[in-house]
Amino acid sequence: MYVQTSRFGKIKIDDSKTLVFPKGLLGFPKHKRFVLLETGEDSYFWWLQSVVTPELAFVITDPSYFVAGYRVPIKADQMEVLGLGSLDDVQVFVIVNKHDEMLTG
Repeated sequence: MYVQTSRFGKIKIDDSKTLVFPKGLLGFPKHKRFVLLETGEDSYFWWLQSVVTPELAFVITDPSYFVAGYRVPIKADQMEVLGLGSLDDVQVFVIVNKHDEMLTG
């Protein structure tokens, strides 16, 4: 499939790489389908790009690159809803925010 982006133009994406958030992202309940775009080789950052809205994209990162032993507290019922057998089945990302000159996730 092709995805139109405001930053990179029209790009071809393997449809199987689409990430679906059934309830949308927090604050963006209508936006449910995204793809991960690499920012470059060996980068600690990616773009989480909406496949429907070209202007909607977030810079994300794996927090374990910056905080050793970073873990997400998750309950058994939450894992069941997500269809997870183990936390080894997931990779955690956080949205990067810039405030003044500081980046946070």
